[in-house]
Amino acid sequence: MTTKRPDPVLAEAPPLADLGQLRRVEGVAIALATSGALAYAVAGHGQPALVLTLAGAASIVGFRSLQGLVGLLYAQPRGRVGWQATLLFLLRATLMGSLGAALLFLGKDDTLALLLGISVIPAALMIEAGVLLWRATVGDDRHG
Repeated sequence: MTTKRPDPVLAEAPPLADLGQLRRVEGVAIALATSGALAYAVAGHGQPALVLTLAGAASIVGFRSLQGLVGLLYAQPRGRVGWQATLLFLLRATLMGSLGAALLFLGKDDTLALLLGISVIPAALMIEAGVLLWRATVGDDRHG
């Protein structure tokens, strides 16, 4: 049995984000998608509400998939990614591509709702970055 030596490049790399930050980003994304869908529903637009909800869900699932894949790749020694990681990536990419095609078909008349749903993760990341920047500016030491 061989022992794995840590990769010096990865050993010195800072963590991408802690789990709390990632969960906050997901929570904000869910809140954005939900509030957008509710706004459409209250205005009496059912199909755009559905499209926004499904696109937001696809965006959040894609984000979680990428989190898992990046975590897996960071844990592996450089150049030692197994066939399972490659198969998992291809499966997720196929799933996301299929979901994207279905959303384009469903949302062909609801482009704004589709774009709003897809953009919940980038918007949530920008909000998290703004919060972290604010905390760093005012000197709040609770979160790093």
